[in-house]
Amino acid sequence: MSLLQFIERRLGLIYCWPRNILKHLFIDPPTYLSTMTLIKFFYGNGIPVEIAIQLFQACNDEGTFDQAQHFFYYYTTWQNQEHTTHLAIYYNMSINKHVYINGSRKKLEFVSMATDEPRGFGDLWSSIGLKIDVIRTCVCYY
Repeated sequence: MSLLQFIERRLGLIYCWPRNILKHLFIDPPTYLSTMTLIKFFYGNGIPVEIAIQLFQACNDEGTFDQAQHFFYYYTTWQNQEHTTHLAIYYNMSINKHVYINGSRKKLEFVSMATDEPRGFGDLWSSIGLKIDVIRTCVCYY
């Protein structure tokens, strides 16, 4: 099974992911803010940290060791915050809404957003379609 297939089993097909996640993952040079958006998305949707980092590194050629360390730092920090609320906001793929990352002992809490999250590739496909096909067929899940 490929890495992308493993993640798609948990989050749904990549074609349905929020467009900003796809841009940050494949196109935009990684910055602190774009990396944080990815970390929140993968953590909130239950993707293990090692798998999230592996996908980040496979998709974005400009990712650095320091950015990978941010994944470990925030995953660990958020997992240890059992009773804290409103740690961050992410797009939950199972309910298709923005929700807060809350401590592990807190309930899911929706975030009021003025607009719907644009999803899918739109005009991005021509830039990243081939790369997705390569990742889907050649990058193994380990």
